[in-house]
Amino acid sequence: MKHDEFIRRVSERAHVSAEQADTLGRAVLQTLAERITGGEADDLAAQLPPELQEPLRRPRKAPADPFGLDEFLRRVGERAGVDGELALRGTRAVLHTLRDTLPHKEFEDMVSQLPTEYRELLRVDHDEFVQKVARRAHVSVDQAQTLTRAVLQALAERISGGAAQDLAAQLPPELREPLQRPRDAHAEPIGLEEMLSRVGEGAGVDEDLARRAFRAVLLTVRDAVPRKEFEHVLGQLPKEVAKLL
Repeated sequence: MKHDEFIRRVSERAHVSAEQADTLGRAVLQTLAERITGGEADDLAAQLPPELQEPLRRPRKAPADPFGLDEFLRRVGERAGVDGELALRGTRAVLHTLRDTLPHKEFEDMVSQLPTEYRELLRVDHDEFVQKVARRAHVSVDQAQTLTRAVLQALAERISGGAAQDLAAQLPPELREPLQRPRDAHAEPIGLEEMLSRVGEGAGVDEDLARRAFRAVLLTVRDAVPRKEFEHVLGQLPKEVAKLL
């Protein structure tokens, strides 16, 4: 992702001008570099546009400074010259844009060095989830909502009830209903083609769009939930699903 696109996404998510988004971006990245190890900051910088690398530069052997989220936001606010509420919005916007930008493993490696409280900043809301599905499946937002429900319902039928409930708890409330099953419900051992057939039937679309939607929703689920949670779900699906992703 180029620098201008990165800043545009931060600007849209934080509801600030591009100039302020650039200031917030640098403040968040500098603070993030202090909160993770120098090696991880270096690895992160290598994945970003040149204009965003400088705030992340630290000696590779530098240890992480283990401060909490409140201190993180205080430092961001001080560096960017903004209040706590805007520091929070800016931090959330930058983290979500990093998730869009980085390879999945690189992003998860970075997040693994942060305390659980930081995860709250990464929760994807319903609108953002559906918009991501729409972009990935190349459909309208309205159709993405229908497709998302159909995919989640097919997914719930293919995994155990407990796994479906655990996954639902990680997603926005508006997306939980299709995943609701008794916790002791068994997985239905159907293959990928049958899952796609159910998606197509549920959403009223052809096989090609059902396949695109299935991939789009699973990739967006991967963005929205902790890595272990996603891998637990993926482990219960046919092997062809991993290839599809």
